[in-house]
Amino acid sequence: MTTRRNSAGRKATLSVAIGSLFLLSSQGTTEAGEVADALHALGKSDIVTRTVTLSDLGITEPLSFSANRVNREIFIPVPAGVPLIEPSLFFDGTYLRGDGGKTTYILSLDGYAVAARSPEGERGKTQFDIGVDGAPREDGFVRLGIAWQPLVGQFYCYGTGPDSNRLLVHPDTSLEYSYNAADLKTVSSAFAAFKRSVTLLVAGDALDSESYDAAWRLGVALERAGKTLQLKALPARGDTVDASSITVPAALESVPGFAAFSHGGLVEIDDPAQIGALLVLSATGIQADIAIAGETLSAQIDAALKAIGAELAAADPAAGEAFQALVAERETLSLPLETGSYSMRLVGGEPVLAVQPEGAGEAAGLFSTWWRRTAISGDMVVRTARLPMADGDTMALLPPGDSDSNFSVVGLGEWSTTADLGGDIPPGMVPSDIHVFVSAAPGATATRPVASVFLNDMLLGAKQLEADGMPEAISVSVPAYTLLPSNMIVVRVQRQPAPGDCQELPQGYPVSISPDSYVELAPAPEAVDFSSVSARLAGDSLVVVNKSWLEDALTTLPNLIALADASGIAPDRAGFSVADRPAYPQPDRPFLFLDVAVEGMSERASVDGNTVQITTAKGTTLFDATGLSDIALLQAETGGDAPGLTYAADGVGPLIEKPLRLRHGDVAVIGADGVLAEVRTSGRPLPRNTEPDRLTKKPFSFSWRLLTDTDFWFRQVPVLMTALILGGFVLLMLLARIAKRRRRDDKS
Repeated sequence: MTTRRNSAGRKATLSVAIGSLFLLSSQGTTEAGEVADALHALGKSDIVTRTVTLSDLGITEPLSFSANRVNREIFIPVPAGVPLIEPSLFFDGTYLRGDGGKTTYILSLDGYAVAARSPEGERGKTQFDIGVDGAPREDGFVRLGIAWQPLVGQFYCYGTGPDSNRLLVHPDTSLEYSYNAADLKTVSSAFAAFKRSVTLLVAGDALDSESYDAAWRLGVALERAGKTLQLKALPARGDTVDASSITVPAALESVPGFAAFSHGGLVEIDDPAQIGALLVLSATGIQADIAIAGETLSAQIDAALKAIGAELAAADPAAGEAFQALVAERETLSLPLETGSYSMRLVGGEPVLAVQPEGAGEAAGLFSTWWRRTAISGDMVVRTARLPMADGDTMALLPPGDSDSNFSVVGLGEWSTTADLGGDIPPGMVPSDIHVFVSAAPGATATRPVASVFLNDMLLGAKQLEADGMPEAISVSVPAYTLLPSNMIVVRVQRQPAPGDCQELPQGYPVSISPDSYVELAPAPEAVDFSSVSARLAGDSLVVVNKSWLEDALTTLPNLIALADASGIAPDRAGFSVADRPAYPQPDRPFLFLDVAVEGMSERASVDGNTVQITTAKGTTLFDATGLSDIALLQAETGGDAPGLTYAADGVGPLIEKPLRLRHGDVAVIGADGVLAEVRTSGRPLPRNTEPDRLTKKPFSFSWRLLTDTDFWFRQVPVLMTALILGGFVLLMLLARIAKRRRRDDKS
């Protein structure tokens, strides 16, 4: 990423200028054709090399294998459908053998075993390279499998304790591969090759409204697709770049634009030709995965290429034609895009997904799992790509075509899905009940498995399963206090493993989540906190930013993306506006205001310099402190016609680097590490749900299976017996009265 230098740093500019004049005077010494030959050589270097480490996939801590016979698969992204050139896997691990015995681990690639090791020392490193098949992967992944088999004892079925023998796989484990840039032809293939951290290229630190709007919408869409975003600006005059990793061909060192980078070190950009040289050399500072390809960015790239082209033509008359061919083959991002276009373009010969700003709003859903695989073209116009939304008061728990609802369980297994308030749930609705249908095969032990349902790490209900292969219902109510803008639903199945006494080996037994599982929806509770406001932001909403934010895009865009993602805003349904005044009229729809106040609203929290104050609605001070730095406040505004959120900081405020997790407060103190404190200034209790049925909400019906169901005997049978006893007592009293009346009648 580029950085700004102050005026004192410009003292080095004079020496660069003198060097440039010297090089210009020595251009005549360059033999005719040498520059053209160097350009031809650059044009042929269309091989792109990538290295993907486990840390790039979000695995920042060593993977630990310690239990008996652990198998794990890691999916490493590569361009989908593209042949790989000389791919190689570097495995980096360490091992411990506290219990001795024979410890073995097996590595597999795409399901085929390729290497096995049996360490013999008490501890040590295990590092080696493995060749990988270069055949295209249509699904866009190389599957790395690790099977850990610690064996201690005389017999094969003996195992080891959980902390004795251990294998650690370090995050430096990596896949290195190359591919021909011309083979990457589709948008879908490009997305499949993205690492967890995606780089977004913008025209500069100051952006126009359309480019800024497109950047935050794409950023939110990428975050919800499981990516993290890094912003990068095209270098501009006055920026400083690190030239230590830039290699300039000898024939181009006589050209001023290239000469500035031939000696490495920090170089201040003072001429558009230098930017053109960075583009031609495919420098690290201009490489990106996605680009907001508006008119400004295209014009800047075109101007830089024309400037360096003029210097090349002056150095070698034969270089003009070679440079034009180079630009046509390796610098296609300078070409304008059609409105709403998503196109594969090249920067320095490396592929980049170019997005036309006007198409980013309606088509942000293209990065979702619903529509991503349809992008089988390298130049497509997307007018609309929205997520399907539930219609009515129910929503399917499994997306159509979901093939991950089957899993095997030895001791513990789980299945998960998400329900986003800003995605597939209608605005103003929230989950109220979850109905899961689980089928489990019989296991090797007499103890029946237990299925538990969690929402955002909160246990909602559990049931002991019959495990006869038939679907069994688990219905649970969703308390309001468990809801978040992005909700994770987890079904966890736990079995009693088979005994390890050499009678049989532990193995997994299948479990399935039926596709008719569903979520009931209900109107969201009253908007009084972050969670209840987020339920309204998922629909037609409005995002308003202070005009100054557009002048400092590299700092403010990450904050806007983090806040929009955490608040549940749907990027394809939200409006966007820029405020040129400190206060903005209250809108008639849910809103998110950033560094803009709502006209007529009283503040419960304020930040002024390094002072933060938070009060209740009645004026009681909850927090008042001075000496705080890089602090911002987020407030839930619920007193107007439409609820919303306002974000305020004194000056630039913190650069939010971690995802925000908003819960049920109405004021939050935010720093670079996310939410530092969250308070419910209203003092109102959370809304409560009705008490859920302890078993399920299925109507009661008798079947012979109930006779073997402990739930029936311990929960429902006592109720039935009590009802029978009371009914029998009432019946006896009636019979006694009838008999007494008959005796009285007989006497009379």
